[in-house]
Amino acid sequence: NNNNNTNNGNSSSSSSGGGGGCGISTSLHSNCGSEPWRAQLLLHHHMDVPTMERKTHDNRYRTAVDLEIDAMTIVHNVCIYHGSSTTLAESCRQFLRECQHCLLELQLCADCYKWQHCREDALWFCMPCSPRHRLVYAKQKGFPYWPAKVIREGSSTCDVRFFGSQHQRANIDNGHIKSITVNVHSLQIKKTSAYTKALEELKQHQVFLNEADKDPALNSALPASSPAATQ
Repeated sequence: NNNNNTNNGNSSSSSSGGGGGCGISTSLHSNCGSEPWRAQLLLHHHMDVPTMERKTHDNRYRTAVDLEIDAMTIVHNVCIYHGSSTTLAESCRQFLRECQHCLLELQLCADCYKWQHCREDALWFCMPCSPRHRLVYAKQKGFPYWPAKVIREGSSTCDVRFFGSQHQRANIDNGHIKSITVNVHSLQIKKTSAYTKALEELKQHQVFLNEADKDPALNSALPASSPAATQ
């Protein structure tokens, strides 16, 4: 009977829109056969993805930890109700990992996160952030020096994100970080199409920074249609 009820719970959670089965929706209680008490007995606090979405939309999360706790509650509930070794439980753990990754990115730079995820704009990486990122040339092992933004500075390394088509991230030793004002010829960078694209993106970013200096209201809000974008 318990196995049958668990299977019923799986199907009802998926069909009820309860976050793809993440968390136990109220409709599950009416589909537990002869044991409607089971979810109520096992689960202390109900949580699902739609509830998290509503709380986010209503600005009810006061800290990043509050959101993370709700995501952890979903994992806890699914593991208790469906079993920790189920595919559903692993999907929820992956959901938690993605939430934690997004929260970390938000803490590093909310503007970068906003430009990347909330704007359909090819120039999102060129937009100015507040506070602004230090611009450098960074050298990853096996690659030439490359223009980049410093996302986070450590005692011996810098977490940088490179200009160019992929906007890749890397932790670079401070010894392989050069100021953006360095004589580029001294870096012996081979000019390729990828480097040309990265350099163009760097220059566009600097144009946007100059525009923001002239009008502080444009800082972190400069549209791609700005005259600066066509200079």
